[in-house]
Amino acid sequence: MSEQRILNFDPYLGGLLLFFVQAVRKRWLLLVGMTAATIVLAFLVASRFPPAYEAQVIVRGGRLDGAEPMNLQALVSQVNSSSFKQRVAQSMGFPDKADRSTRLISSSLAARPEGADAMLISVQAADAQDVQHALAIIVRLLNEDREGVRASFFASINAQLAAIDAHVSDLLQTRERVETLVKTTSESNSSGSDASALRAVWLLNLMQRTGERLAALRAERLALESRLGSWRTYPAALIDGAFVTPRQVSPRPIMAMFVFGGLTLLAGLLYALIRQSRPDSPNPVPGADKTLSRGESAPC
Repeated sequence: MSEQRILNFDPYLGGLLLFFVQAVRKRWLLLVGMTAATIVLAFLVASRFPPAYEAQVIVRGGRLDGAEPMNLQALVSQVNSSSFKQRVAQSMGFPDKADRSTRLISSSLAARPEGADAMLISVQAADAQDVQHALAIIVRLLNEDREGVRASFFASINAQLAAIDAHVSDLLQTRERVETLVKTTSESNSSGSDASALRAVWLLNLMQRTGERLAALRAERLALESRLGSWRTYPAALIDGAFVTPRQVSPRPIMAMFVFGGLTLLAGLLYALIRQSRPDSPNPVPGADKTLSRGESAPC
């Protein structure tokens, strides 16, 4: 497209476009060279950085008897606290506190709510195994913080279950003795005495009440066991933890090539435009001193 056709399109926009084309045309070799050199340099430098791995997983909060020992928002705040991050880094067992994985874990560990009773946790480390180890430690620390509440709850339920079992055992022994007495009374009732008949009725009534009490205790035991069921009482855990696969998040040479190459190209274009707009330039901004009309001819 000739310069006259550009100006005929619109005097003002055509002048700006012509100005841009002239600035790039005079310095295209510099722009291409600077951009290519920056792309190569960015790729080489980024490739030399040590790798970093990240994993994002969903952690389910623990429950006791269908209730959360700590609500989800408080659990998220605990994971995001600096003290908890330091505990995770210390529990990794690195001898050097300035270890790169320690720094990455402390700076990258973050959590946010994900659903009604779960949170999304992301963490980075210098090695894929360190990422998985950090996630396991996070879950362990969350459970340790609630171990006292959970131990007290289990102790109370187990004590009630033990008391019920002892009571059931006593009732079973009582029922066996009553059955023996009923059998003995039935054999001696051949004489037809009223006392023997009344005794047999009393024993049968006692055996019935014993059976009812046993049924009530067994129902109570089932209710207590359901409070310990996996759907009502469970610890904090990774959801699908076996499928946690850390991914490498740095370095990214290709992304560095595009970012720094684009920035260099943009800086080069700005430099070319600034040089073109100087008064000593052969063709400063078109239209600064006069505006070409549609009928005038301009050099092509």
